[in-house]
Amino acid sequence: MFTYTNLNRFITLAAIFFAGIVCCPSEGLAKKDRQVKRFHISLRHITTKKTVTNLKIIVPDPDNPKNQIVDPIGLRKINDLFRDWRSKYSMRIHRRLIWHLYMVGQHFDSPIDIVSGFRKEERKTSRHKQGRAVDFKIKGVKTKTLWEFCKRFHPVGVGYYPTSGFVHLDVRKRTHYWIDDSGPGEDPKYRSGVKQLRLKTRRRGKKRS
Repeated sequence: MFTYTNLNRFITLAAIFFAGIVCCPSEGLAKKDRQVKRFHISLRHITTKKTVTNLKIIVPDPDNPKNQIVDPIGLRKINDLFRDWRSKYSMRIHRRLIWHLYMVGQHFDSPIDIVSGFRKEERKTSRHKQGRAVDFKIKGVKTKTLWEFCKRFHPVGVGYYPTSGFVHLDVRKRTHYWIDDSGPGEDPKYRSGVKQLRLKTRRRGKKRS
């Protein structure tokens, strides 16, 4: 069962704190005015038209009520929504990816349009094939704005596709950002010089003689 621990937990909770998206989702909105309730998520697959609306996805950890986890029952519904529409196959989607999508939906207080989730026929190294990646967009939110917001999460891969109009988000061991100007069905056209994350490291003090 997935919980945030150690470094990943610290980084993710820091992102939540500075974004103000769990304690204070969508600044300025009263609870009754929200489209997406706290601890819930709303998703729509643009190809299959399947939807989940205000699905409760974050619940207390039964082993430690002080922690929160992705709800296993809710996750099964998301696994089905992320199903490969071509092959009809599905697989378990990585819980950390769902955490990040939840925080995106809370911050923008909007349903998330899924462009692509699990893809069975991808190469073995593809995170879409591994259930670790999603392409998505939000109606009324600029793609670049989504890209910049998702760069608060670590460690992740975040791609900006201005021509196709979506953001790619995946979970991985080391953060990487990119911009791809290709259109649907085209070979990648990666921009050069995309600024990458630079994590600060502590300098070790000089040894005393």
